[in-house]
Amino acid sequence: MPNHSDRALSLFPFNLELERTVRAIRRERRVIASGGASSSAQEGFVPDCAFEDHSSNSFANCFEMEDNRTLRDFGAPPPYEDVSGIATPSTAANNYEFKANLITLIEGHQFSGESHGDPRNHLKQFLRYCNTVKANGVSQEYIQMSLFKFSLTGKALDWLDMLPPNSITTWDEVTANFLSKFIPLEKTA
Repeated sequence: MPNHSDRALSLFPFNLELERTVRAIRRERRVIASGGASSSAQEGFVPDCAFEDHSSNSFANCFEMEDNRTLRDFGAPPPYEDVSGIATPSTAANNYEFKANLITLIEGHQFSGESHGDPRNHLKQFLRYCNTVKANGVSQEYIQMSLFKFSLTGKALDWLDMLPPNSITTWDEVTANFLSKFIPLEKTA
């Protein structure tokens, strides 16, 4: 029966060049931040801290940047932002809220982008719902552009998410882009 030492994994050797490079970059940033000349312009520059103690604590400190972010912080995803291809226009009524029942009604009749769905009928039904909303200081374009993302699901929602952020700024652009994406050329011909 083989013992555990027979199956021991070989460790990769410590890469001293990587350590030197990281330390040289940190030193150069400190010099630039303090207003001095760059030290990496000298040929054959090897930082004098390349042979320091490499305990786990000093190793973690080696990768800390001047803004006190650690390597772990660089691996974390950025904060989530709800960015859409549709730029919602501003409105004079800054305290206006949509009723939850309206959003639920629109979500009940979503367009998925599948071939069996009709994008023109979807827009017709969506505009019927939007036309039931009237509020002082709130334009119909604001209502339509704010609620349109609730009317999509599946491939259609993926299409909206893939658009460059805030690239569509009017309702006419929304309908033109939507119809050109989901009505095949053979149907328009």
